[in-house]
Amino acid sequence: MIDMLKAYYDSKERAVSLETQKQADKDKGNDERHNLKYEVFQPRIDALTNEMSAALDKNEREHGEVADRITAEIGQCVASMREVDQIFRHMLLYRQILEGGEGLDAPVKFSMYSYSDRDEQGNWIQDKRKIMKVPVAVLCQDQYKMLAVYITQNDPYRKRVNKWSLFVVGYSIFNQFNESWKSHGSLHNVHSDTHVFEQVIREAPTEGELLEWWAKRGVPQEFKDWIHDHEQEQSDFLEAVELYKNREWRLAFLRQHKDDILGSYSRATESGEYKSVVEELLILRTPKKELPLIMGKITQEYPRRVWEASMKGIKVA
Repeated sequence: MIDMLKAYYDSKERAVSLETQKQADKDKGNDERHNLKYEVFQPRIDALTNEMSAALDKNEREHGEVADRITAEIGQCVASMREVDQIFRHMLLYRQILEGGEGLDAPVKFSMYSYSDRDEQGNWIQDKRKIMKVPVAVLCQDQYKMLAVYITQNDPYRKRVNKWSLFVVGYSIFNQFNESWKSHGSLHNVHSDTHVFEQVIREAPTEGELLEWWAKRGVPQEFKDWIHDHEQEQSDFLEAVELYKNREWRLAFLRQHKDDILGSYSRATESGEYKSVVEELLILRTPKKELPLIMGKITQEYPRRVWEASMKGIKVA
């Protein structure tokens, strides 16, 4: 029994000693790891991190400069493409005019009118009659555009005070190039057979007040700007018309137009416009002495006119 007690006390003492040794080693390990982390490796890590950051910054800067140069070059390409795209849009408009058999010699015309269920004596009639409106002023009129001022009577149920409206109406063959030039107003009983732009600029209780106001104020600046913008568009259009007469420009336009048609809708190859473009390309690419051989391949009206003119040595444009 004495031996058992002795072993007990020896083991207890040994366990305490070992626990102390364990804690001492743990503390030593913590110190060594702290030293390794912060005295040995952290300085290396910091140096490598700084080196990495510098390398990454340099790489990003170099590739950023490349991207900026490429972006600038793309911008130049887009600007050049935009200019040609504008020329192609004008060429398409001109081609549509030619296909329709129309010309650009006569001034643009449009009429404004209203309907009345009363005859000239004020008697009710079953079939409404058309009453043509006479413009107060025509601000501009040529073969490309027209801008005119009219006065009309408003809906008496909606406009009980300002019973009359002074409005400007405009039409241009370039309406498709600017959404603001295509807008429509909501005037009461005012109609036109032409797709026009219209805008009310003044309302008043009487027609005389509007005429007096117009005589004093004249054309608002926004409509002077409208005229100026159209004149610039007209100048660009005429340049495109001259380029259209050049064979290389015309071929480039037709190739682009063909691609646009193919990309616009399904079964595009069955459309008359696609066939017309393909046939005209065939004519332009065929030497004059071989033109009689392709006559049977020309089925569309406008390419046939081009073919007939080409046979006679005449440029159709």
